[in-house]
Amino acid sequence: MNDKLGNRRLHHWNGTDRQADIAVLAVAIAATGELFNHNGTLVQLRDGKLIPISRNELQELITRHVAAVRVVKRDGVWQREFYSYEFAQKPNFELPTSTNPGPGADSEREPDVEVLNTLLQSELLTRVPRAEP
Repeated sequence: MNDKLGNRRLHHWNGTDRQADIAVLAVAIAATGELFNHNGTLVQLRDGKLIPISRNELQELITRHVAAVRVVKRDGVWQREFYSYEFAQKPNFELPTSTNPGPGADSEREPDVEVLNTLLQSELLTRVPRAEP
């Protein structure tokens, strides 16, 4: 739990319109000013070089800059809780096994790993500045 928003931008995953939710999240991520489009590849500027960003690095960047909020009841008291998206796998409705023990993401409550892929491969590329040659 993280009870402080800090410098993170607040984002609400509505869960009723996936494309609209992705677009709003992409705008929040693009507003960090840390990502650029270099010939159709999402990159970061590091030590004077353009470095392609991986899915894990994108998730870390989102964790640093974007937070969601929910209200939880603890010890009979309602509290606000800020949290980071986990981008879990989509639910697998097969019976649990040792290799797939959990139900996966609830895409109505928060973005799943497919959203992270969409952000990385297309949605952010149209919303971040181009790295000019």
